[in-house]
Amino acid sequence: GDAIIRALRDISAGEELIVSYDEATSFSYLQRFGFLPMHPNSSKSNSKSNSNGLQQQIIPLPDLGIEMLSLSLPESFAPNPNDKLRWERLKEWAEVAEENICTPLYGAGPFCLFYDTAQMRAYRKNPDGPTGKFPGQLAKLHQCAITLLSNDMALREIPQDAFLEHYESGRMMVNIIDSWIDQLSTSSTEHDLNLIETDHRFQHGNLLMGTYIRMIEREILVMWRHAICIRHDCYKYEGEYEEVNVHHVPPLGSKCCIICKATFHVKKCARCKGVYYCGVRCQKEHWRMGHKDVCRSASTSTSVSK
Repeated sequence: GDAIIRALRDISAGEELIVSYDEATSFSYLQRFGFLPMHPNSSKSNSKSNSNGLQQQIIPLPDLGIEMLSLSLPESFAPNPNDKLRWERLKEWAEVAEENICTPLYGAGPFCLFYDTAQMRAYRKNPDGPTGKFPGQLAKLHQCAITLLSNDMALREIPQDAFLEHYESGRMMVNIIDSWIDQLSTSSTEHDLNLIETDHRFQHGNLLMGTYIRMIEREILVMWRHAICIRHDCYKYEGEYEEVNVHHVPPLGSKCCIICKATFHVKKCARCKGVYYCGVRCQKEHWRMGHKDVCRSASTSTSVSK
């Protein structure tokens, strides 16, 4: 991925820069760049030298243990600096302040998303719809979305969806998540797997580690994005009104679970071969949603054609 450097003076082409990464955790650095910064004092057992004699830290690959993303509000969503009331409400309701905004690095921010499939499933299937209780990891993001959308009168009250159509707050949350997804240096899990399979540089060490982390990161973002779209009816206008269309990520027909959008270890429906599932739970859910009729019809048609 590309690094964004904010400088206080003009930088000449070809000028050598020394950049400090003291505030970037190894996890956040790997997420963005796919490798770790150089450390002059790394131990020989866990490092290798480059041409300058610096040591590049190597982390063992097994058990990445990535369960949470900590994210900040992208710069493109920041309110006008003169909109003091909105900034006050963002800090009060969503813990978003001007000083922790606008960084492209993951690893430090008020929004936390967990790789928690049970929470994602509960959120998608919440019987109270979009007005029901939000899990802790989405509560701040939801409050932030409402604060960004609310008019001045609403900002003087406790934020709630009553001021907005539930689709509006859901769409804002999706837009913010999309901006995080767009920062990734690859476009899909298939893209990452292709790098590992075809480029020897990505088959060992830090680049392999970074690729795995990026895949998990994308999985967390995409699955929560899908849960939000389902609960807030963000897909319902697809194909009808282009200006409010929320597209599927990954696109419909991609190799991902039809229910939760997971892409790891998915398998085709053994009968119709037309959809993918991540496991038995999602397969049963889709079956009850009506796939049993479609699947039986498809398998019958295949048998007749033979």
